[in-house]
Amino acid sequence: MSEAKATYDPEADAISIRFAPTGATYAEREEVAPGVVLDDE
Repeated sequence: MSEAKATYDPEADAISIRFAPTGATYAEREEVAPGVVLDDE
């Protein structure tokens, strides 16, 4: 089963959205554009 989870940090004015199978972990992060970070499995 997959899930989407969004969190918002008003202090940083940033949103994080994760789309992943339940229980997935993330090994790496890559900034692909200023302020845009992707997590890799």
